[in-house]
Amino acid sequence: MKHLFISFCTFLLPFSCCAFESLAQVRTSNGLELIVFGESGGASLKSGERIVYTFVSTNRWTLVVPKSEYFCAARLTTTNGTRIPETRLGESLGKDFFRLNDFSRDLVERSLSHPAQLQKLTVNGTNGSGGSFWHRPNEMFQVTRAGSNVLELRVQVFGRNVGVSSTNYIVERFPLIKIPVDAMK
Repeated sequence: MKHLFISFCTFLLPFSCCAFESLAQVRTSNGLELIVFGESGGASLKSGERIVYTFVSTNRWTLVVPKSEYFCAARLTTTNGTRIPETRLGESLGKDFFRLNDFSRDLVERSLSHPAQLQKLTVNGTNGSGGSFWHRPNEMFQVTRAGSNVLELRVQVFGRNVGVSSTNYIVERFPLIKIPVDAMK
């Protein structure tokens, strides 16, 4: 089932209401769900369009996003399986994805306004964590031809299910996500 995510999109126009059709949604075994959208909110992702993601759950979660080398590993292929080379940015993203095992304050993104504080997201039911932006496919990969491609994403966060766990964060890894990408050149 695809989600239609309705949000107050102050990044587009103050106090406007936007609807986004999900490109993909996956769930961990603990019931935490990741929903991925394109920046335009359409039914497909363009290579020059930022990826938007949100987390939802029927439980209350506190999430901490790992640094970019641990947060998301990405791979872009043509529809026949040929891998598209990464840019310098793409090479750095997710390079240590499978090395993330235990929570450490040294491995997480910091608040830009308060560097001593962890950057936390709160998921309280199906309202979600709000939309967060990630990179455009053409920033992560050397897209040189127009055509159809497949973006594979592996995402993980540190999570604490408030109703179940006291203070311990665990690594929540989401199943592999595959998103069709229209490469525009």
